[in-house]
Amino acid sequence: MASFTGLQSGRVYAVTVTAVAGHFSNQSATCQLATVPNPPGPLNITERTTNSLSVQWKTPGLMTGAPDISYNISYRSTGTGASGQSTSSLRYNLLSLSSGTFYTITVITVGPQDLGSAPVNTSVYTLPKPVVSLTASPLSTSSVKLQWTDPVDVKSYYSYRVQYSNATVPVGEKTVNTSFTDVPGLEPGTGYTFTVTTVAAAGSDGIPEHTFSYTKPKAVSNLLVEDLNTSAIKLSWSEQDDHKPTYSYLVTVSKRGSMVTNVSTTVESYTFTHLQPGDSYTFSVVTVVQGVKSDSVETSSYTKPGVVTNIAATGTTTTMNVTWDAPVGQVDSYTVTIYNDNVMENNHTLSNDSLELVFQNLKPGKVYVVRVVTNSGPLTEASLNVTNATYPNPPGTQMVEDQTTGSINISWARPLDMDLGQYRFSVFHLGQHNLTEHNWILLENLQSGTLYNITVVTVGPLDYQSTAVTTANYTRPHSVSGLTEAGITPTDVTLVWDQPENKAGYSFKVEVTYPNGSLFISVTVNNTTRIVTGLQSGSNYTFTVTTLTEDGTMATPVKVFYYTSMFPWTISH
Repeated sequence: MASFTGLQSGRVYAVTVTAVAGHFSNQSATCQLATVPNPPGPLNITERTTNSLSVQWKTPGLMTGAPDISYNISYRSTGTGASGQSTSSLRYNLLSLSSGTFYTITVITVGPQDLGSAPVNTSVYTLPKPVVSLTASPLSTSSVKLQWTDPVDVKSYYSYRVQYSNATVPVGEKTVNTSFTDVPGLEPGTGYTFTVTTVAAAGSDGIPEHTFSYTKPKAVSNLLVEDLNTSAIKLSWSEQDDHKPTYSYLVTVSKRGSMVTNVSTTVESYTFTHLQPGDSYTFSVVTVVQGVKSDSVETSSYTKPGVVTNIAATGTTTTMNVTWDAPVGQVDSYTVTIYNDNVMENNHTLSNDSLELVFQNLKPGKVYVVRVVTNSGPLTEASLNVTNATYPNPPGTQMVEDQTTGSINISWARPLDMDLGQYRFSVFHLGQHNLTEHNWILLENLQSGTLYNITVVTVGPLDYQSTAVTTANYTRPHSVSGLTEAGITPTDVTLVWDQPENKAGYSFKVEVTYPNGSLFISVTVNNTTRIVTGLQSGSNYTFTVTTLTEDGTMATPVKVFYYTSMFPWTISH
């Protein structure tokens, strides 16, 4: 047995064996023997994709120029069998691999006589595929929610590196094992770029996917309603403590859940016009930056209700009927108030379908002020004051206090339930009008024995007049004149007289009294003569004649005194 050293690897050598005996030798046939090749140089992965690996190595040591050299490449992933290829090149591209998968690659040098070197190994991952449908949505003023779909051919050992940066510098990084994550600790109303990278293992990253989002801006504060009127409401608010020039405001007005209108503005106030009077509106303000909205700040308010129109108050002696026309817009109710001397007398609140109210139990002859207030929610709007008065009560029954031939003095009871000084009386007779505060009047320059119709009305505030009280009264007639006797007997006295102004309807009352003053006779006649009979002879009688009008109004009585004559004496024989 012979051993050769110092040979080159991966070479073919011709070997012969010569037998020697003394001076004799015998050479054997030539035998071809090869040395084992050296393993290739270190394996180097020059390029990785999601489905390929490029492997490169160096010529085995001391084998430069060696003929008939090739390389066997085998590779396998966990749980699969090995696949092999052969090449004479110092590089090889492994194709159709699974993404994000750990592969062990083995290369051996194959020399003459198919002798293989010791294997050289390396392990590496193919690149994972990127995530799909990456989205970012604002979650709050300091956080954003990221979501994506797992990569195609996802592996259970994948993780995801999430990186985020603002316009100038990186801000943070985190690694998650889910297909979503919240990114906290951000600045309000700020734009961030988010990158999600699939990681199969350390150093084995997929292609990064990018998205962009703003965080929510801060909401406004101190939202106020001001400058209310029937059709407009002004809103104002305070800007955020981190306000940015890129901010704008979306201001919305809604009624009963339905949007009326919205507007965008860059200033901290807005006035909505053309609203419905007396209606309830909800107002919201959101801060907007690049389409991203803050939380909404809301407030509600009513527009002022409209004022009623055509308000009217019509009185009787104890009531006031108030009517009005409904205003434009919404009304919840009406409050109707009546005042006397600036003191509230009464008020009532009515439903919005009522347009009339009668105040009862008022005092006659009083000035009242009426106001109708429109109510809508917490807001009210008062009408102009309407002033009117109740009618006065009529005066009481007239009474004649005194009469003369040329005057009548009458009085009457004051009206019920009315205060002195709050009314006067108007007296009418023969087309004449007298106004007085007294409850009596002396009518002068009248004709004697004449019937006069006298009407009295109470005159209250606003010159309102009561119903009339009318009475008919005569002036006194003139007394008779020239009353005298036209003949006296022991038992009779004939009286005659004149009436200076005799008028139709006059009569005369004739009264005769005894000397002791007791009444002897009283009779009424229609002519100017009367024979009084049945008297006692030689007695002094009082004769009184009084003129009477048709209603019995008496003139001043006229009296005369006469003796009846004596019967003549007779002498009896």
